[in-house]
Amino acid sequence: MASTQGSRNLTTVLGIEPAIDSCVNRSITRIAESADSSQPINLGEWVEFYAFDVIEEVTFAKKMGFLEQGKDVDGTIAGIERMLKYSSRVGQAPEMHTSLLRYPLFPLLTVEGDLEIGGTHARASIRRNEELDIYQVEDLGKDMLSTWSNVKKNDPNEMSMRDIIVHTSTNVSAGPGTTSITLRGMIYFLCHNPEKMAKLIRTVDEADQEGLLSTSLRYKESSEPLKYVEAIMKETMRLHPGIGLLLERTVPVAGINICGQYLPGGIIVSVNAWVLHHDPKVFPDREAFIPETLARELSGRVGDYGEIHFHLWRWTQDMSRPSYRLCRDPEGRSRAT
Repeated sequence: MASTQGSRNLTTVLGIEPAIDSCVNRSITRIAESADSSQPINLGEWVEFYAFDVIEEVTFAKKMGFLEQGKDVDGTIAGIERMLKYSSRVGQAPEMHTSLLRYPLFPLLTVEGDLEIGGTHARASIRRNEELDIYQVEDLGKDMLSTWSNVKKNDPNEMSMRDIIVHTSTNVSAGPGTTSITLRGMIYFLCHNPEKMAKLIRTVDEADQEGLLSTSLRYKESSEPLKYVEAIMKETMRLHPGIGLLLERTVPVAGINICGQYLPGGIIVSVNAWVLHHDPKVFPDREAFIPETLARELSGRVGDYGEIHFHLWRWTQDMSRPSYRLCRDPEGRSRAT
């Protein structure tokens, strides 16, 4: 399958940043409407609606309307939740999926339909653009679908229509969940740590009073004056990682030394972020919400500690001993070390 790493790097994502403004503005408007009417709202739901519209905008340059309608459009969220419950289990033993597909009652469990949710949205968007041919040169690059369309047009062997459907459906089915988990986590930890909330508000107010922030805030604007905001985000992901399962990586053909142990090529290794992020040898106050620790790292040396959530694989190679490691040999046998 074709790689999409280039379209998901920071530079490319920042190019799509203006498309998110409409989602931010609409989210603020809807929440303000509820506040003005003195009606209670489920902030967690609205954060999830925001995340879905953002991912759809970034992927297809078109929202599904979660924020506009204020509800789970077409049962998409519920369907993806059912799909994730299934895939999180079967993903640990992939051979189960083939066996379950032969089970006569499998279609009645609705899982099969749920597995198609992301793909359905992807195919619908692609049909909307007449299999991507409607894109003009000046439009290319404004969203991920058009970016991958450009790759396909320039070199059909580099990216096929199937590749595009798989990558866009992955965005829809996986992106909003992990995004909303982090945003919800930030709100939760700030509400339970009012002194951190006060410091955050003070930091934003000071930056705004100094004229460092525009109405439509950009990443480059916030990267320096709002380091504390970034530290809050990363501390949230340390305490509450968006993915609880193992993210497997295959050892290169030449083999590799990890934590003083040589592993031959082909071995699948992984480390659980929840275990690693709560290791008392690395984080003495492992259950405490302390963004200041990361803020100091981010203001000085942006190293492994500051990038722990985003470079988990590289970071484990530098640790003296991970708390837990699961290895699977090429024949599929698993072993914990």
